[in-house]
Amino acid sequence: MIDTDAFLSEIKTGAWCAGGGDAGDLARAASRIADGGISLISVAPNSIAVMWPWLEKMPVKMLGRFYMEAAMGDGEISELARRMNAAFKQGAAGAQVFLRRTDLANFVDNLHLIRDDLFFNKYLAVGMDVGEIDMADWPTVFALIDKIRADALTLIMPDDAGDASDFVGRIYGLMTVMPADVRWQLHFALGNNFMRMEQAWRLIQKMRPKLADGVRFFVNYEHR
Repeated sequence: MIDTDAFLSEIKTGAWCAGGGDAGDLARAASRIADGGISLISVAPNSIAVMWPWLEKMPVKMLGRFYMEAAMGDGEISELARRMNAAFKQGAAGAQVFLRRTDLANFVDNLHLIRDDLFFNKYLAVGMDVGEIDMADWPTVFALIDKIRADALTLIMPDDAGDASDFVGRIYGLMTVMPADVRWQLHFALGNNFMRMEQAWRLIQKMRPKLADGVRFFVNYEHR
């Protein structure tokens, strides 16, 4: 059994706030998150304007959470950029953009030329399902993350099939091929699956301890 409290005290965490909830729920969540010393939170775009007044003077960064649909064309990419810019104006310190590995090149090709303007002084995290990334894919992923100059690579695992997911093997493969001098941080959003969090954390500590300071785990936060 994992001693959850001891494990959480050992790692850097972020808060993953579910969408929905009324203004009172979101305000209370913002207050509790700030009081808990959490410095980075992931929120649905429509929650940003409500939570911002409660976090404006706190050392807490909000990241708007966006999802890129498959095979987005220029118009859809432009709309995604517009929505992210609107979130920044409402108080978001950056954006998490979640997409399929096969759509990463399209996203980067469409946004890298306006990256500096769109994300001026803003944080960009690119998120993907670790289950979609084979060991041979990592060099391409690293090159594209570098091209878009992301601040973080966020790995998720929405469908945990137990041993069939080969989660440990995939993180082992990542640690094996990951360059030692990456400029971006490594984040995980694994729900409240503390077993998977600990597996990833122990592999990082053992194989790439110099990366550990930039590793963060987002934990689900219920705002009710």
